[in-house]
Amino acid sequence: MKAKPKVILVRPHSRSSIRLDEWRRSPALVAIAQGVLAQMLKSSMLDVLYVESPSGYQLAALGIRAEDRAALQAKTEGYHMCLDFLEAMGMPIEDDKAPIEATFEPPEPVT
Repeated sequence: MKAKPKVILVRPHSRSSIRLDEWRRSPALVAIAQGVLAQMLKSSMLDVLYVESPSGYQLAALGIRAEDRAALQAKTEGYHMCLDFLEAMGMPIEDDKAPIEATFEPPEPVT
């Protein structure tokens, strides 16, 4: 007798449109992220994510095409960018209202 297939319900959800810099300017959201990151660090989950980076996959020494190499590099950079954003969500942005001061030297006269 065949077993009935398991039914998996997919619940659609809307995504937030908040940007990283907006998140980091909100003390409440930063506090939430810090709590999540603290739990991830405590359980070594963040370490596992870094270890599982696509950069750890071995490439064949011979016969790899440039397109395959470029695709792996793009995947790796996106993966690391995602992890960096995850950690950045727990770091508040300090608004610096100090004026930017020029530190370059005046141009030399043309002779």
